[in-house]
Parts: sequence; structure tokens; C-alpha cells
Amino acid sequence: MATTKGKGPFCFLKTQEKGLFRREEKNSYGRGNRLGHRMREEKQEIRGHLVLTNKRLDDINTHLADQSRRIDAIREEMGQRTDAVREELVQMIQETNKRIDETNRRIDRLYEVIVRRDEHSMLEQRVANLERGF
Repeated sequence: MATTKGKGPFCFLKTQEKGLFRREEKNSYGRGNRLGHRMREEKQEIRGHLVLTNKRLDDINTHLADQSRRIDAIREEMGQRTDAVREELVQMIQETNKRIDETNRRIDRLYEVIVRRDEHSMLEQRVANLERGF
């Protein structure tokens, strides 16, 4: 059975089997205080990079939220414009249909006049033929 002595990065274990002191490290890196200090520095550096990265992510999220609001505003404006154009087109189509209907009525009236003239001329010929025959 082994007992530990001291605190710090190294601990000394006394083995009962050989009666010798063996030096073992508490951490798995095996470099002692210099490595621990270096690791703390690198940890601080990583934290600094992490803070900067988080700040950039926050800035990007803010920018994306702003862009999303702009897109929504443009979408709403375009929807209103589309509705206005649709209403204008419907009105123009209705006016065109009215003009077409009026033109069709005039054509129908012209047809009636032409047919009546034709019928009248045919009647005149029949009357003339009948008068000649008598």
C-alpha cells in the first residue's frame, strides 16, 4: 500500500514492496510547474479568443436580425405595391371590357341596320317585281 506526501504538481509515494521513494506526477503532462503555467497562459489565450468569437457571433446575430427586419419591411412594401398594381390592372381590365361591350353593341346595331337595309332592298325589289307583274 502506498501513502502520499506533500501537495503540488508532484507527490511522493512510498512503496512498501521495495522501500524506495518513487516520484510520480499528479498531472498527465509530466512537465511540472512550467507546463502548468504554460497551460494557464494558453487557457487565458483561448478564453480571450472565445470572448472575441462570442462578440463576433453577437455582432453577426444583431446584423442578421437587422437584415431580417429590413427584409420583412421590404416584403410588406412589395406586397402593398403588388396589391396596388393588381387593383389598377383589374380596373383597367374592367374598363377595357366595358369598351369591348360598347363596341359589340355598336357592331350589333350596325348589323341590324345592314340587315334591315338588305331586307328593305329585297322588299323593294319584290315590290318592283310585283308591280311589273301587274
